[in-house]
Amino acid sequence: MPAATVLGNTSATFASVVNNLMSLVYTLEWLLSGIAFALFVFGMVEYVRHDNVLAKGHAREFMVWGVIALFVIFSVQGILYGMCSIFFSTTAQCSFFYWTGGSPT
Repeated sequence: MPAATVLGNTSATFASVVNNLMSLVYTLEWLLSGIAFALFVFGMVEYVRHDNVLAKGHAREFMVWGVIALFVIFSVQGILYGMCSIFFSTTAQCSFFYWTGGSPT
């Protein structure tokens, strides 16, 4: 059975499969970035709220991991953009909403 039939679209091309995966990555990116930002804000609130050195250390860890998570999440988009430009021609219809405002590149 061809891979395109498994995906439910008999006329699917590799570029369209990548486009669908990019839409999923884009959605997950914003969901995970919201969680990471909330983690960072939680760390800031806990840092300001507590006077205990140990509690401030734990709050600092939340802030650091929140910043690291945000960096990794938004780096994924750039890595995927670079991979698409390497593996596909300039006419490939890969959706990179973060870079193009929703229009396919």
